[in-house]
Amino acid sequence: MREMFFILLFSTATFWLTAVFLLGSHSTRVLGYPALLFSTVRTGELFIFTVGFLGPILLSASDDPKDAKAFPARLWTIASLLIIGLIAAGYHSQIKADQLKGALNPSDAEFFYKVSLYVAFAAVGLRYLSMVYRRSTFLPQVEIRKPVDEFADQFDQRHAADTSVHAKRAATQPKELPREDFAEAFEKREAEKDK
Repeated sequence: MREMFFILLFSTATFWLTAVFLLGSHSTRVLGYPALLFSTVRTGELFIFTVGFLGPILLSASDDPKDAKAFPARLWTIASLLIIGLIAAGYHSQIKADQLKGALNPSDAEFFYKVSLYVAFAAVGLRYLSMVYRRSTFLPQVEIRKPVDEFADQFDQRHAADTSVHAKRAATQPKELPREDFAEAFEKREAEKDK
């Protein structure tokens, strides 16, 4: 969750930071921060934000790490990303075309703003789910131990004939006691302490 917070903080900085800077201007200060923040996203900027969010999600959905289970609902996710990307790019181009012609209707602007909010929230939700998936595929205890085990196996293969190497290695391996044996050893040690 912390990672998602920082992703959103920095990816939306152009919106909230622009509003902060606009507060420094005498001509825009009277509008107040909420109105200035709204002005930074009302003309299609959230569509650009959305498209920028889609790339990492597409990468997570289309490329599974080695030995990981497949990305859940991969086809649905990729199709959703393409649809969201087309909607965002299409509506943003429509807004810009209307602005260039000087014909952006206020009711159209309100519609585009609402759609931009929906697709932005959809992209943020999909990004969060893709991050959860990626984290579930990384098991530190396995990933950290794997190079050590691979090295030990290669070492064993090279020195298969040398039994003293195997004896030393076996002697240095931690021995795991069954739970009952551990409990008995603990009780025995505690009893010795009491004497």
